[in-house]
Amino acid sequence: MSTSSLDPQTQITIRVGERTFTAHLSTLTGGSPYFAAKFSDRWSQAASKTSSNMSPANHDATDKTISLDANPNAFEHVLEFLRFNVYPLLWDGKTFDLSLYNKIASLASYLLLDNLATWIYSGKYVSSTSRFVLRCKGKHPHRAPF
Repeated sequence: MSTSSLDPQTQITIRVGERTFTAHLSTLTGGSPYFAAKFSDRWSQAASKTSSNMSPANHDATDKTISLDANPNAFEHVLEFLRFNVYPLLWDGKTFDLSLYNKIASLASYLLLDNLATWIYSGKYVSSTSRFVLRCKGKHPHRAPF
């Protein structure tokens, strides 16, 4: 696979809705096959083979700014996952934010983050939250919640 001519530590700006995020190229491409392809020369080569404006290839692999048509709150959690491999716990003490979980899972699927999407779709956040609550209540103060 051809890779971008950008340095892995290059700051990439991601516009999602009305919000702007920044991340190192290595953060995006190291965790997401979608971003790895997007910032590869492969993406640009696909552009030259099609004239469609809707083609994913109207992105230059050396461009440092991209736009995603996605929910910015969902992308915030996806970026946290890419940076730290942290799964989102969207629980207010009584209920889960199922709407946001669904948006995160959909975006994760789109960005080819299978681990995150599967974790949400399989409902693993329920058991993760239970372990976290027990840890916070002092039941297992020396054990990691996950």
